[in-house]
Amino acid sequence: MDQKAMVEEEIITLLKEGSLTSTEIMEKVIRKGIDATAEDIRQVLADMVREGKVNKKVDYDKKKFIFYLNVES
Repeated sequence: MDQKAMVEEEIITLLKEGSLTSTEIMEKVIRKGIDATAEDIRQVLADMVREGKVNKKVDYDKKKFIFYLNVES
């Protein structure tokens, strides 16, 4: 399994547990021991949003985007 696929799989696993900010996702993916930079993780997350696998909304209190799984995925 290539790095992008591993990161994508881990993001899906994390978001099944609940919505997270990109910072929270990055911290958890890196803590999991997956060899990826913050930029790699951001790129995979952006691709997943464009592909419709993940949705994002603004959390005005945190002033950050919150990412969550697309129900149709």
